[in-house]
Amino acid sequence: MARGDECTIAGPHPARSGRAGRAGTDVQTSAFTGPGTPGGPKLRRAEEIGREGIATCAAQRLPWPCGTYGSVEVPGLLLGLAGIGYFYLRLADPESTPSVLITLPYARPNADA
Repeated sequence: MARGDECTIAGPHPARSGRAGRAGTDVQTSAFTGPGTPGGPKLRRAEEIGREGIATCAAQRLPWPCGTYGSVEVPGLLLGLAGIGYFYLRLADPESTPSVLITLPYARPNADA
């Protein structure tokens, strides 16, 4: 595959979580602050990375580069296709799709109500 034809959503080198992984923090910021607040530009940046991945990988039917040596596709969550898919799920609904890397306290429903 020629260098110019590579999908770059995962980043330029194998030792990374990738652009989508780094954009996940922007999605999380947006989930905390809401789209009409200062987190909105961060979500738009993450959405742009998502659109770029669709345009360069999915539309051109190129392999999705993963965080492995040689960017070989693997199924894993942290370095593989599952993580890329989860990034898109979070883009679709950041407020309802939690981060798997940031733990927040669980609010139990009031049993007395």
